[in-house]
Amino acid sequence: MTAASSDILEFGSPFSFTDTVQRLLEALAARNIKVFATIDQQAEAGAVGLALPPTTLVLFGNPRAGTPLMIANPQVGVDLPLKLLVCEPAPGRVRVFLTSVAAIIRRHGLSPQLAENLVPAELLIEAVLKGSVGACVDVSPASEPGLRATYRCESGRRIQVSYPSDSAAVVVHEGRTLRMTLAVSASGARYVGGGLEWWTKGSGRGSPGTLFRHLDDGTSGEAVEQCEQE
Repeated sequence: MTAASSDILEFGSPFSFTDTVQRLLEALAARNIKVFATIDQQAEAGAVGLALPPTTLVLFGNPRAGTPLMIANPQVGVDLPLKLLVCEPAPGRVRVFLTSVAAIIRRHGLSPQLAENLVPAELLIEAVLKGSVGACVDVSPASEPGLRATYRCESGRRIQVSYPSDSAAVVVHEGRTLRMTLAVSASGARYVGGGLEWWTKGSGRGSPGTLFRHLDDGTSGEAVEQCEQE
């Protein structure tokens, strides 16, 4: 992923143009994210006698996620539903663009907490373009919203965790309160924030939870704490 501008995220796709569009549509449907419209902009250009490389715009979203943002500031409706653009500006070079969640929140002066409503869709798109969806990548929450849990770590410390929504975790470790956002993982649930990662597999007594350092390249670093749920 690269930043096409300060507000636009750009992803390269390893798939053909047609396959990229189809994979994205299937992934959205599988997550019950509604596709409001799919616009073949190449066909529209051709209809008026103009040539355009393969280009498709997809409007998508979830009213349950987006409505709270519009209640907070109706003008966010200019950015909702969310949009992604798939294009092939040169043969074999397929790109996907979308406005970042952070930019939408900043542009409309919304509470950062509302980003939690949109981030899972952004993560899903990234996972699709890595060829991970449908294989082993998980962008599902570990726990039901509202759940609180305590983990005892090998170091003797305890970590308190709460899940205010299905895409966020609040982790209290050594007096620090870290707000984390759900991220793509190979298995289990992974939350990232404050330079750390909280990674869990399952829930209930004895379920493992590990606190990692989060590296600048987006991957997991060394384990800081290895814990089990009490």
